[in-house]
Order: sequence, then structure tokens, then C-alpha cells
Amino acid sequence: DAAGSGLSSRLSGEGSVKQEVKALKKLSWTGLAALMAILVGTIFFGTFESCTCSYAESAVEGCDPDNCEETGGYEKTYLDGFYMSCISLTTVGFGDKAPKSEFGRIFAIVWMIVGCVLLALCQGALSTYVSERGKAKARSKLDIGALFGVVDIDNSGQLDRFEFLTFALLEYGLISIDDVSEIGKEFDRLDDD
Repeated sequence: DAAGSGLSSRLSGEGSVKQEVKALKKLSWTGLAALMAILVGTIFFGTFESCTCSYAESAVEGCDPDNCEETGGYEKTYLDGFYMSCISLTTVGFGDKAPKSEFGRIFAIVWMIVGCVLLALCQGALSTYVSERGKAKARSKLDIGALFGVVDIDNSGQLDRFEFLTFALLEYGLISIDDVSEIGKEFDRLDDD
């Protein structure tokens, strides 16, 4: 029956393996997207802002756009672009590197919003994966036979609804055997009949 097949798949660990694989796939895709955002920023700022005279209040006085490097313009290497990408997308933002050209600033507005979201999704996926991995390890160490024997109060070889609930709470590590024992003692104390 459906309940029996659900229990057998849980006992075999199929569900936890599927959850772990799903979490790993999500981590892979979000990690790749976050790395792409960093790469795009590195290439953009290392290429299009390799030297700029800037504009408005940050303009370099006497800078010639056609001869930027020799006239004191703002320079960025690919390493500077990588550094700026990392500190911007992780929201550390020391302020020592910033886009200086008008196009660079417009690009940065969109890129930083999208990149920060992608990095946050990656961090969330990493957290989920670590959590699922920990749950899978804990379940793999669980002695299912012994646990089944503990919760099968009437020794029928089958679990009723209450026994199954207890089994599931123990299996997922939400309560301990001691908790079940204490709850049982409290019930016995409160039960008048």
C-alpha cells in the first residue's frame, strides 16, 4: 500500500538522498551563476574601465581621454576588476574601488543588483546543502531496526498513527528517546483512567 511504500523508501534513505542531490544541483547552478557574475564584472571593469578620466565631481583635472594613462586617469587592471567584483557582490564594499565612467556606473547599478541576488541565492543553496548533508549523515547512523522496536509499543510489528509519528520525529532528530520517555511519563501521570 501507499503508506508502506512511503515508509520503506524513507527507511532505505531514498528521500534523503533525493533531497541531498536536489540541494547539490541547486548549489551547482547558483554557484555557477554567482561565479559568472563575478567574471562578468571582472571582464567589464578590467576592459571598459581600464583607464577613464571620469566625469562630474570625480573627473581628473587635465586628463585627456585619448591619452588617459599618461594624463593621470583612473586605471583598473583585471585584478582590480576581480577585486572590485568580489567586494561589491559580497556587499563588503570598502569604497576603495568604484566605477568611474558614466557607462561603468550605469552598468554597475544593474550588475550589482543582479549579482548580489545571485550570490545570496548561492549562499542559501550552500546552507540548504550543508543542512541536507547533515540530516543524511544523521539518518545513516540511525539504527532503524532498534528505533522501530522502541516505538512499536504493542510489539505488533506494525506502527499505528501515534507510533509512526513518534518514529518520524525520532528519525528526523526533532526529539530524542529521552523526550519520548518523559512525554510518556507525563501522560501516565495526567491520565486518570
